[in-house]
Amino acid sequence: MKQPPRLVCSLVSVSPHVDDAALDGVRACGFAEVEIPIRAAGIVDRYGSVPWLTEESTPAQVAELRSRLETRQLRPASCVCGAGNLWKAQEVERVRAKLRVAAALGAEVVTLVAGESAHDDDYGPICATLRMLAEEAQQLNLLPCVEYARGLAHNHRLQLQLLSDVGHPALKASFDPGLLHLLNDQVHAEVALAKSCHVVRHVRLRDFGGLPGVRHFPPLGRGGSIPFLRIYQLLRDIAYRGPWVVTLEGPPTEPELPLADLLSRLTESLAFLRRIGCLDRY
Repeated sequence: MKQPPRLVCSLVSVSPHVDDAALDGVRACGFAEVEIPIRAAGIVDRYGSVPWLTEESTPAQVAELRSRLETRQLRPASCVCGAGNLWKAQEVERVRAKLRVAAALGAEVVTLVAGESAHDDDYGPICATLRMLAEEAQQLNLLPCVEYARGLAHNHRLQLQLLSDVGHPALKASFDPGLLHLLNDQVHAEVALAKSCHVVRHVRLRDFGGLPGVRHFPPLGRGGSIPFLRIYQLLRDIAYRGPWVVTLEGPPTEPELPLADLLSRLTESLAFLRRIGCLDRY
């Protein structure tokens, strides 16, 4: 039976609103699934808001959020479980704790960051660490995916090489065209996806604000540099059934906005995807 893409809302898109009103708004926009960032304990976002979850969240806190999601018929599709550089033992332990939180929440996919290596000799140990994390994720019934990030996986070529060197069958790729453009010059998202789609199990739909080095992911369709229809077609052709995570983020200078304004951006993004055919069933 043909189904539309699995649209997921990243709760980053409604930051700094970390409350029931944000969950109600996301559901009212039409989302049935969410992606939850599991942040580092003691570190707040740029607005100073408390996180939804951290690696130190207690079982009771995780269960409470799970209940709030279930009440609104929202499913936790994925969790962001990145940390710092994996050659640091404390960061590895942070990621392992985040994996346990994600599993307790009932997520399906987790995204990891390989980070950077301080020395050439760090690469082998980082690969071994990713292999271990992939194994632990698999044992927790989680699907681990490596995100683009500065350092060892800042584009699809390095991401593919890293996955090959790690060599764990459970470890797959996250495709994020907005982040790809932020981190790289002279890159084409369509080509990157065509080269890596055989290992992509998580897609984060982000547009790109266009200013080099500026972290700005506007409502989908406003940036103009991401070929969303072609991305949809490539994923349709391989019968991709993983999450399509809509992720919006204002520029660093943007002030805190009312929740209604952020929900309006999500609605605009969904309308854009629908208008160009990216929500067609396949």
